Amino acid sequence: MFDVVTFGSASFDVLLKIEKKDLQLISERASLFPRRVDFPLGAKIRASKMETFVGGGGTNAAFTFSLQGLKTAFVGKVGDDDFGDTVLRKKLKKSNIALFVKKDKQHFTNYSVILSFPGGERTIFVFRGASSFLRQKDIPLSKIKSRYFYFAPLAGITKNIFPPLARFAKKNNIKIAINPSPEQISFFRKHPYFLSFVDVVFLNNEEASLLSGKRNKMLTIKFLRKRINKGGIVVITAGAEDAYVANGSDIYQVTPPPVFVQDKTGAGDAFASAFIAGLLKKNSIEYATKLAIANAISCIQKFGAKNGLLRGEKVSLYSKIKVNKRKLS
Repeated sequence: MFDVVTFGSASFDVLLKIEKKDLQLISERASLFPRRVDFPLGAKIRASKMETFVGGGGTNAAFTFSLQGLKTAFVGKVGDDDFGDTVLRKKLKKSNIALFVKKDKQHFTNYSVILSFPGGERTIFVFRGASSFLRQKDIPLSKIKSRYFYFAPLAGITKNIFPPLARFAKKNNIKIAINPSPEQISFFRKHPYFLSFVDVVFLNNEEASLLSGKRNKMLTIKFLRKRINKGGIVVITAGAEDAYVANGSDIYQVTPPPVFVQDKTGAGDAFASAFIAGLLKKNSIEYATKLAIANAISCIQKFGAKNGLLRGEKVSLYSKIKVNKRKLS
C-alpha cells in the first residue's frame, strides 16, 4: 500500500540562464502575458549558465512526497531513447520512489528548454512526447493501491486516464488530488460530473476562472465546493500573492513571505504536492498550507524544479508564513 501515487509527465530539461543585458523587455498591458522578451531573429544569445534536470509534473510531485517520508510511486511514460534512459537511470531509480514507467518505442521522451531570466521569471519551450501517450492499459492497477492518487497536469491522450482511474479510486476508497492542465479543465467543463470524484483541486487564478466561468475568487470557490466531492478542498494560488484554501464552511488565507527568487520552475508542483503531504502526515489544513508554502519558496530559491525541495520539515521557513482562518460567507 502506497501513501500516494502520482500520474503525470517525466521530462529531460535543459535550463539556460539569460542575463538582463542580453535581452530586451517589452510591456504590453493589454496582453495575457504583460511582460515580453525580445530577441533578434537569427542572432546567437549568450547563456551565462546551463544545467540539466529531470522534470515533469508527475516526477516533481513524486520527489516531494518521497522527501517528506511518504511511500510513493510514479506512473508515467518515457521514450525508448537516451533521454528516457537518463530520466530513469540518473534520477528516478536513485530515488526512493516505486516506478511504473512504460517505454514508448514510437514517441520520444518529453523535452523542455527553460530560459531563466533575472528575478526568477522563465519561458519554457516544451516538446510533449511520450508522457502524452499513457493509456489505461499501461497502468498496472492491481499494483498501485494507495491512500491518494495525485494527478499532475495531463496532456494529450494521457488525459483520458482520469475517468477510469477516478472510478477505480472511488471503488477502492482512494482520495484524489488534481492539479489540472488546460486540456483537463476543458474536459471538466464539458463533463462536470467527474469533479465529484475529486477531493482536492489546485488552481491558479486564471485556471479557477476558466473552470468556474466566474471572475470573483469567492464565487469561484463556492462554485467549485459544490461540484467536488463532499468535504473536499479547493486551493487557489496566485504566485507571490495570497493563496486561499476552502474546506467546508472555512476559508484559509495564507500570505507567503518575501524571498529571493532564483527560478520559479516547479513552484506550483512543489506547493500542491507538499499540501497533500501535509494532509497525509497530520490531517491539518493549516499545517498542510504552511508546508506547501515552505516547499514552494524553498524550491524557487534554487535552479530546477527539484533541487530546492524540502527534505522533511524545515521549521525556520514556517515562522513568517501567516495563515488566517475565517468562515466562508
